[in-house]
Formats: sequence, C-alpha cells, structure tokens
Amino acid sequence: MTRRSFCSSIEFGRIETLVSLPLEDETSFSVLQQDIDREDCLIASRAHAIVRISKTNGRMDILAGRPDKDGYRENKGHLARFKFIDGILQRAKDLIVSDSENHCLRRIDKQDFSTRQYAGQCQMAGDGEGALLTVRMMLPRGMTFDPRNENLAYLVTFSGDVYQLELDKEQIWQWHKSKTKAVSMGIAVEPETFNIIISTRCDLIPIKGGKELKVRRAGNGDKQLCSPISGFDFVTPSHLIAAAFNEEKLIHFDLSLEEVDTICVGYYGHNDGWIDMCELYSPTSVCALPGFIYIGESGMEGGGVRRLSYNLTAENESLTPINFSSSWLPTTTSVKVITANIPSLITYTTRSKPVDNLSQTTENISSESPEHISNSSIVEDRSANLTAADQASDNEDMTTAGE
Repeated sequence: MTRRSFCSSIEFGRIETLVSLPLEDETSFSVLQQDIDREDCLIASRAHAIVRISKTNGRMDILAGRPDKDGYRENKGHLARFKFIDGILQRAKDLIVSDSENHCLRRIDKQDFSTRQYAGQCQMAGDGEGALLTVRMMLPRGMTFDPRNENLAYLVTFSGDVYQLELDKEQIWQWHKSKTKAVSMGIAVEPETFNIIISTRCDLIPIKGGKELKVRRAGNGDKQLCSPISGFDFVTPSHLIAAAFNEEKLIHFDLSLEEVDTICVGYYGHNDGWIDMCELYSPTSVCALPGFIYIGESGMEGGGVRRLSYNLTAENESLTPINFSSSWLPTTTSVKVITANIPSLITYTTRSKPVDNLSQTTENISSESPEHISNSSIVEDRSANLTAADQASDNEDMTTAGE
C-alpha cells in the first residue's frame, strides 16, 4: 500500500524505526545529514553531542560531546562539552557546528575529534560582524553551504537573522535582518533559484539577495494555531519535506504547484507501518535521501530516528539527492575515513528495531567491532589542565559511556 500525495506525483510507503531512545531520555535529534565520509551512515546532532548513526542497524557512535551533559569545554571526543548543537557544516577535514546556547561556532577535527572555538566569543552573547574569532553571536542555529562557492556558508540565528560566512577569509557578515524576529530553526538553499530559505513559525521564507520574498505558509493561516517548522530538506527541486514538531506531523510542499500536504499526523505515537497508519512524536529534523526520508524525533516519551520510504512517479523528477552542503567536497574515496583508531570515539548503545529484512540490532554488535573503543584508551587522552570538578565528571563519563 502506498499513498500518493494529493498535490503531486510523490508516493509515500512505509515508516520504520531505525533508532529508539530510552523513555527517560529527553533529548532530540535537531539535525540529520548524510555522512560525507561514509555512505552507510548519518551524521546527527543529538542535544549536546555529535553522533554517527548506521543506516543499517541504528548503531550510534558518539564523535564529540555527551547527549546528557551540557556545558562548555575544549577537549577530545566525548570529553568536550556543548550546549545544544543546532547546525552542522561537513568539510573534508573537520565539522563546523553551531553551539547554540554557548553563542558560538565550534570546530571538530576529524583526525582526533578535538574541539575548539571557531567563530564568536563562546559563552558571551552579542551581535557583530568581522573576523570570526572576534565577533559575538546570539543563539546560532542552522547552517548551509552556498552550492556555487565552496568558501561561502550561511547561518541563521534564533531571531531569524541570516549571516554569511566567508570560510577562506574567516569573516562573517550580516546578510539578512529579520523583520519579525520570529523563532527560526532551519535554513537551506532552494535548488533551482538558489534562494536561501529559513523557517519561522509555520512559514518558509525565501530570501534573495538579503530581501524576503513571498512567504510559503504551512497551516490554516492562523499563526496562533501554526506549529513551528524546525528541520526541512529538499527531496527534489520541487518537493520539500518539513518537520512540524508541535503538531506531530510532516509537511509536504509541492513548490511547482504551490500546494501543501500533511503526512504522518502523529498524536504522540510511534506506529511503524504504511503511511496511512504512521504516527510521529515531535519530529524535529528531516534528511531526504534517494528512496528514504529520515526523521529525527524528540525525547520526552521516547523518540529517536525513523525512516519513511517514498517513490517519485513523474518522468521529470529524479531521485538524485539534493545535497549542496557536500557537493563541492571530494568523493569518499579521497577523503580520509574516520576509523576507531581515534581514542575519543565511543559507542552509544540504543534500542533498535530491525529495518526491512535486517535482523541485526545494536545489541548484536560485538565489542570486537573495529569501531568499538575501550574506556581505558580514552582516559589517556584527557587534557592535563582540567579542574578537579571536570575530572570528577570525566571519571563518571568513563563508567557510563558504554551504557
């Protein structure tokens, strides 16, 4: 059984659970992206950490930070501290992440997973332009590359302002000043027009040359009843899927017909199965890849990562992924693949259901897996200048990291 969206020639199939978090875990996946280093994995931000998720069995590896521990600390792997990561830029040698409530951007080196300040004065909120390390920021959120220039990226703040990052010159400039100061979470590039799109409340606002264009509305027009759109992604140049987390649903925009459809109205559920029966729990992020749409959910009563199958029936549509954030990067054959020879990489075990006909779950992953690292090897890499309180916290980390 498939369900064809009423406003286009896209058919949605089954939704399945890839990662299921413990009920007491109240963290959410605010960003999901294809891992540019490994085709079989996703890169995600989970509260205060960056994790890698296997698309095969749902296994999660922590690359930096800890989902259950916030703060600010420059260190390696899970010993670093962040405070809500809301944006990721993947590059060949590092990850740039928006450490939102620390009011800065951080750089995670892919060689040893060490973390350092990249832009803004961490833990000091403000507003400004100029050199990356001297400006101040206020709640940085989503980020995206400019598909036409590998050295340009765009950043949206909580209040809807958009900044342009000149990565080669290490400069940041305000590109768009929000008129409404509405809560903003997501940002993307429209494939055909190259307009920047940001999400605010129930609206998607295209911006061209710093000027706002016609708003694309999701809902009945009453802002008091609209659900904030958090993550969104392009399935094709004319199909966009957005996560409306307060209304427990996905929103499908058919940009060619300027129509809107809703998918998987959730009612705080986790039903797997055909599209007509599916339920979501507070979806927060979307990653569209050929044949599947990956959905990040929040915690509270569960949460995790789901995936929804789809098929395009129109002859002029393509399943080629629209992934501008990595289109300029080298192919995976020329990028150094991250391996478990890095002492700061640890495994975070989740409850997982089989996907499709796959029977292997996270509980079946052997400790001899090449990506599994013992806690003893992590201890040797701790920074020598940690305070006594930090060291006490890290000792606790050593005991709980693999739970």
